[in-house]
Amino acid sequence: MSSTPALRPVSLDGTADATAPPIPVSLVQFHVDWMSLVEAPLASSVIDGTEPHGARVTLAVQLDPQVVIADLFRIERSYVYASTGGQAVYARHLDGDAGCVALLAEGESRIDVSARTPARRDELVAHFAALAPAAPADQVRLKFWRQRRDGPRSSGRTLVVPAWDEIVGNYPAEARGPLDELMCVERPTGRGNLVLWHGAAGTGKTTALRALLRSWRPWTTAHIVTDPEALFSEPDYLLEVLGDGGSERDRQPLIVCEDADEYLRADAREKSGAALGRLLNVTDGLLGQGTGAIIVITTNDPLAKLHSAVTRPGRCLSVVEFPPFGAAEAADWLRAHGVDAPLPLRDGATLAELVELAGSTQRIVTPERRSPGHGNYL
Repeated sequence: MSSTPALRPVSLDGTADATAPPIPVSLVQFHVDWMSLVEAPLASSVIDGTEPHGARVTLAVQLDPQVVIADLFRIERSYVYASTGGQAVYARHLDGDAGCVALLAEGESRIDVSARTPARRDELVAHFAALAPAAPADQVRLKFWRQRRDGPRSSGRTLVVPAWDEIVGNYPAEARGPLDELMCVERPTGRGNLVLWHGAAGTGKTTALRALLRSWRPWTTAHIVTDPEALFSEPDYLLEVLGDGGSERDRQPLIVCEDADEYLRADAREKSGAALGRLLNVTDGLLGQGTGAIIVITTNDPLAKLHSAVTRPGRCLSVVEFPPFGAAEAADWLRAHGVDAPLPLRDGATLAELVELAGSTQRIVTPERRSPGHGNYL
């Protein structure tokens, strides 16, 4: 049998680097990027069985390469993202029985480990995990997902989020009760894995969602999907998000899809094909078994317009309606925020409308234009 052809890495001056491991041609794709070349030696050692035991550690901080390698590794390959200041390094353990690839960019550190034995892998995972500083109480690390032509990609971002008790007064009593209960949930079992929030625009769903991310931070990893229409339409994308647990195997993925009306309506099967079926399979079918994934979906549609399969008993962990404030509750909210003047609120108001009435936000608008009256003929 013929051996697999390989590419020999070269240094920046164009000379061959005899000490760097060769890159198997089978790992170099047509749309190759520098990160693929940095990762290739680690992937090769896993594929050929030299170091078959791997793991990933993701930290919500962008570490310096010297902090990552410390006195345990030596860097053999590296790449700098000049536009962002990010770096990618491939390093070998000084004992020669393990390697790692560290992507240090966009405010986070993703470290992949390969080792000859499970014990060595677990030792390195614990070492890298200990490098993460404690996050401030009001911050949550999120992964934002999108589908590209070359496959799913995610990027990390840290958001400042409110505590539920700081914003609970922004919701009518009808929504406050079930939201109080939901914020206190921890690792639900046997209650369904779908959280469905519905209500008109401006009723505070996104703000409540930020508080939920903070309440559930100790036991979930949050994934914000920017293109839910692609997530439920493309199985590879969905499986990538579901399987992205990294070293946080004790955490459940919390997948958030805002304004995903298209997959919830009564005619979803006709318009979206298999997408609705995949959503339902993640919540209580085989597709979601073993992942512990919880899916949060928000919609502006009323419950009556949603597909009966989505809201059937046993599928939803929570179904919460976000209604506007009634006239009395709206007046109480305004008084609590220093607005005492009587206002025409006979039909109530949404939270967004109340915030504007209280002067917390102000729109920039063109002045109202009066239509000119008709003059007489000259």
